[in-house]
Amino acid sequence: MSTYSSFWRKCRSTEELAEHVLCLRALRKVAATISRNNKPVYWKGMVENDNRSILLDVEEIRGEYPVSSDVFDILVGKVAFESLATSEWRDWVIDKTMAQAFCKEQLVTKYMTSIVVAAEDIYLHQLFRSSIWSLYLSRYWRSMLERNSRDPNLPPSPTSLANAWRFEAIFGIRTKRMHHYYHHPLKILRQHTDGLRAVVNLSALSQRRIRRSELYAKIWRQLAEAFAEWETFQDFPDAVEFFDESALQGDSCEEADQQDDDSKQAEQSACKRDDDFMDRIKEAVDHHQPSDLTRAIALAIEDPEAAEMETVIKHGLSISDVQPDTVQMLRFQNLFSTHRHQLRGLQKKITRKRLAEGKIDARRLHHALLDGRIFKKKERADFDGSWHICIVADASASMGKKTNGGRPWQIAEKTFASLISAGLKFENRIDIYAYCEDGGVCVMTRLFYDNTLYTAIPKGRTPSGQAIVAAAMSLDSRYRNRMLVHISDGAANCGINMGLAIDYCRSTDVDLFAIGCGCNIQTKDFLQGYFASGQLCFIDDIVSLPTAIEGQLRLRMLSKRSFLAS
Repeated sequence: MSTYSSFWRKCRSTEELAEHVLCLRALRKVAATISRNNKPVYWKGMVENDNRSILLDVEEIRGEYPVSSDVFDILVGKVAFESLATSEWRDWVIDKTMAQAFCKEQLVTKYMTSIVVAAEDIYLHQLFRSSIWSLYLSRYWRSMLERNSRDPNLPPSPTSLANAWRFEAIFGIRTKRMHHYYHHPLKILRQHTDGLRAVVNLSALSQRRIRRSELYAKIWRQLAEAFAEWETFQDFPDAVEFFDESALQGDSCEEADQQDDDSKQAEQSACKRDDDFMDRIKEAVDHHQPSDLTRAIALAIEDPEAAEMETVIKHGLSISDVQPDTVQMLRFQNLFSTHRHQLRGLQKKITRKRLAEGKIDARRLHHALLDGRIFKKKERADFDGSWHICIVADASASMGKKTNGGRPWQIAEKTFASLISAGLKFENRIDIYAYCEDGGVCVMTRLFYDNTLYTAIPKGRTPSGQAIVAAAMSLDSRYRNRMLVHISDGAANCGINMGLAIDYCRSTDVDLFAIGCGCNIQTKDFLQGYFASGQLCFIDDIVSLPTAIEGQLRLRMLSKRSFLAS
């Protein structure tokens, strides 16, 4: 079966929580594509059930991770349907129609509501039949109809009657051998199908919504006469009774109430686990909301000719499965350990006396009976020599291409894993960002946070200047020593000028240097035109990346100049 949703699913995960967050993020992208002022998208349980949000059933994707494309197609269809229906004022039309078609019979009202909802589906199918969304809508409707199927030999329920009309009008499928109660209502609905489709030819939205409401009221008046012929609505003892699926669900709920205490406790525990899981998803979604730096970068780069580019920073979601290289990790550990010993050698020891606790000070014993302060403590004076190291790595499409030595991005990730594993026991702070262009936006993905390394998928162009400024802004100003390591295999081809980014780092006292990996002559000339000799080094192959990073860190962190600056 063909699927369409791979366009929306660039990131996937085998972990349950991460996959739920990734799916929700992709579905929100779908809603934003249809309309900027759309309803927010949530999983059921994250917010209250009301008409202000698009709520999706989390059970649709549970059990298999990553979620298959055919299942995700249905979710995209659901979001597209709700979004398009909102743009066409579906709720307004339904409310206005039901207000005009007031009926004392509750079951009759259920039939009318189901018919109006089906009519809106047919209208949307006709309105967007030439759009890509029609593919998702058809997938969603077919799935919904299959789940809510009912034996056609039984008398029609509100849902089954509406679905029979949907099947005919949308898919051209007419069910055979149906209960005779279907015949008259479906005949009426068929007579109005062409008129409903013709509503889409009206140019103004206000005209379309008013015309639909009038048409539904007319349909209802005719259906009311057809329903009056059914025995279930006639007031005599021998009337035939039948029930909708909702009634059957009610019966099952009553049976559930009669279960023993152990079963009830198990259900309560399951509900509590679901609530806790929804809370974790909501926390993860809130935590991973992208930060927009477009305005901040525009203000920082005071150049009217600088090409503005939307820039966002987001957190990675897919955990990297790359393991650190033992040799690389030991070399980085040796570097950080040497740096720590040098710092301690420069720290001055001071002695604090007349303390309430510590080591006994023989010269203060005469204070024992006076105030009891006869102790002293030796400490090291505060000395800020730690570094904030930030690696900003090119994750454009070229980094994902396969070469003789493997894919450059996978080799780079192994270097990141080795550096992080080595630096966890030391005082220096390490941040790692991947950057690329996606849909005209510079996307910065934070790969290391909460002591976990995440991954990214290389794609798009190379907005190096934009990424350097964004990374420099993320550096913690409390660190006196701040270093930015830029890694790329090509020249910048979008975003602000590289020279503006280098000037910004210089003005904010950020130690910037670049590593060019496997660059051709043109790329080398490009980078040498912007970076000074002490800010740039080239390596022939990405395999040499850990050696290059170690060499530059050693040069800067262990130099006497860096300690004097501290």
